[in-house]
Amino acid sequence: MLDTIAIDIGSRYVGLCRWDGATLIADKVERPDAGRGTASAPGGGDALDLIRREWSAWHARLSPGRAYQVVIRIESEDIQGASVRDLFASLGVRWVRVVTGPAARRAVPALVRWAIERERHRDSLGGEGSVASYNAARDGAAGGGASSEEMAATHAFIEAGAVRWHAGLMDARGQIRAERHGPLSELGAGSDAWAKGLADATGPSGAAVPALVAVGGRGPALACAVAAALGLRRVAVPDYAGTAGAVGLLLADIGMEQREPFGDAAPDVRQLRKGFGRLMDQACRAVTLEGYDLDDTVCERFAVMSGPAGAPVEVSCEVLRDEAQLVERFRKGGGADAAGGPVVREIGLRVTITTNKPPLPPRRWEGLDEDRPLAGPAELRQPDTTIVVPYGWHARRIDGGVRIVRDG
Repeated sequence: MLDTIAIDIGSRYVGLCRWDGATLIADKVERPDAGRGTASAPGGGDALDLIRREWSAWHARLSPGRAYQVVIRIESEDIQGASVRDLFASLGVRWVRVVTGPAARRAVPALVRWAIERERHRDSLGGEGSVASYNAARDGAAGGGASSEEMAATHAFIEAGAVRWHAGLMDARGQIRAERHGPLSELGAGSDAWAKGLADATGPSGAAVPALVAVGGRGPALACAVAAALGLRRVAVPDYAGTAGAVGLLLADIGMEQREPFGDAAPDVRQLRKGFGRLMDQACRAVTLEGYDLDDTVCERFAVMSGPAGAPVEVSCEVLRDEAQLVERFRKGGGADAAGGPVVREIGLRVTITTNKPPLPPRRWEGLDEDRPLAGPAELRQPDTTIVVPYGWHARRIDGGVRIVRDG
């Protein structure tokens, strides 16, 4: 992996992660105007000025003479990607990738998934803190419930920053469901609604969810209270929770999508194959510009089909034999039959670049002994976040973070 500076621009803070091939350093700096902008510096100007001021110190950390890249995640509505690109062009940076929208939303879940993988590994080894109800549900999985793999796969997560919170369930593949989000001031009511959704998604008492993973500047402080409201007895906080957006940029795969519309042309299979060839050529160029090869990618071909008045349905085109095959997939996907049959309106190619993930070295938590559990009430601090351990819970240092378990 290239030496990397990853920058996460939020509405209140700018998160930073520097990776020089051997050392990972994460910081978080408060925006002077907290995203409000001023007359002399229109919206977002304070964040860009902050980056410009700190650039020399950030850049100096990277290995001299080695190629490097800058990856920027924009989660603040007052920042434009073009402004960020112009800034780094003025600083002489040649390789800049700005991620917004769906691509930006991959970053935080990447760190959540990293933490879940370690939780699953510890559970498979019978690690400290396994929840009794979870173990009982797992032992009874053979009786017709969820498999033990499914039981270990799905975790709850919460991300909370200075303004908003986002929560949901994530499975072993990184797929998210039962999502809830809203202003931080509404978290209490939102967590109640989420608890109902969690019960619907996982069964009585949320027994299929072994733990809550907490990230963000405020997430670890709220995690135990949210876990208790959800009926969960275990919380996992990764070491870099406070800079999840910036660190997640290093862990997230790069995703891109190419599309080609057909409108009402009703293409046949031969035309579809040619269309996919054109999309693959576009993807190859885009992947090369990212500094990767097609061998580093996973490609998924799909078509969007609909009848004269029906809703569009996306169908897989991994193996494309004939029109009858597409119609069958359309019907299996819930498409409604109509006079004249469904036609392909658009084709697409999703490309995922599987990047090399850097190791995340351990980070110290102030107030927690490496060898002994700590009973609550207590607070564990890092420069960019704080874990609140309430009375009746205890915390223990684990590989990659902190595990907090409810007593009893």
